[in-house]
Amino acid sequence: MLDFPEFNPVSQEQELSEDTIAKLEYNQKLLTYRKEILDLKKDSFSFDYEEEKRRLDIEQARIALEKSKIELYTNESRAFVSHGRFTLLDVVNGKSVDPLIKRITDWHSFAEKDKPLTFIINSPGGSVYDGMALFDTLKQVSHDGREVRTVATGFAASMGGVLLQAGDRRIMTPNSYVMIHEVSSGDYGSTSQLRDTVEHMEALENHIVEIFLSRVKISRKRFLENWNRKEWWLGAPEAVKVGIADEVGYA
Repeated sequence: MLDFPEFNPVSQEQELSEDTIAKLEYNQKLLTYRKEILDLKKDSFSFDYEEEKRRLDIEQARIALEKSKIELYTNESRAFVSHGRFTLLDVVNGKSVDPLIKRITDWHSFAEKDKPLTFIINSPGGSVYDGMALFDTLKQVSHDGREVRTVATGFAASMGGVLLQAGDRRIMTPNSYVMIHEVSSGDYGSTSQLRDTVEHMEALENHIVEIFLSRVKISRKRFLENWNRKEWWLGAPEAVKVGIADEVGYA
């Protein structure tokens, strides 16, 4: 598997489904039924009526609170997405990228065509293949005539820096950083297998370098001198000067 070297991941947003709320609603109804049965048996001396009723009340309140939190989170997420704002706050991998691609594709299919898409990145990087799938999704949106704004906040490192290049407007918040470097591989195998991997890595790396070179303001020679270092960190002003970003600000 080919990856950019990863950094400490930022915790990923938990996926919430409608099934979760449905299960909570079912549990609420079940508790209500159990309380009704309890009321019918309150004259029985075989159990502590008040203690059991108190336990059911506490459980019902807990479920109601959990449901309200999920509904609030879901509504906030939907409102955020409805404005065409998407975030990557995690390592780049299938778990983080696949839901994003679906959300972006779905939103792009129904949103007004003059509404821009804003993609916010705070990521340590990760998988090249998953990252390129997301990159191509953003480029497809741009190809269809919708403006794509990529925004680096915190840091857009490794594959995160590549994803920044997918924007028609590449914005870095004033205190953000971008870091780019060579592709790495953790593959093992025979000499011939490793030779094939190296050839593939070189082709993939050349492709990524061309993505940067199509946007930067410096020569190929100067870019490669920095690219071939261990890590190339740039603050927002320097990134704009080099051409890895277009502006410093907010979106």
